[in-house]
Amino acid sequence: MASGTGIWTQELLKIGNKITALDASQAVIEINRHKLNSPNVKYSQVDLFAWEPEAEYDLVFFSFWLSHVPPELLDLFLNKVYKSVSARGKLFMIDSRFEPTSTAKNHILENEKSIYQNRKLNDGQEYKIVKVFYQPDTLRSHLNKAGFQADIKITDNYFIYATATK
Repeated sequence: MASGTGIWTQELLKIGNKITALDASQAVIEINRHKLNSPNVKYSQVDLFAWEPEAEYDLVFFSFWLSHVPPELLDLFLNKVYKSVSARGKLFMIDSRFEPTSTAKNHILENEKSIYQNRKLNDGQEYKIVKVFYQPDTLRSHLNKAGFQADIKITDNYFIYATATK
């Protein structure tokens, strides 16, 4: 989910025979497709908030996406994720956690409680984006509410990650 330009899709191809890559941006899907050029990846342009799973998967993966899900849409999104994980399948996700030292000039945090950040690209374009730093207990609670049994971990500095099963 939110496959982006293919960094993680490339890694997932090493462990999976067939990948379904979903993203809202056709432009990044084309970058991903061109980079990997694999018949084992099926691409779909979808809005993950409007998307409804058409299949169940052995592994559902997203990285650095959940932090862009506004809190009011989190349960809706995780319920869709739950429907897309097969009975013996797993969810794995990784994302940013709040770390004051990571707020560089191109990653300005207005304040820890705000869900918006200004993001400046290398070409000078600037955007206001949703960036939510979900805490481990909050994330576990929402995953459990969706039906998952979740194990949440954090690294010493920058990352939060979760594995979850039905």
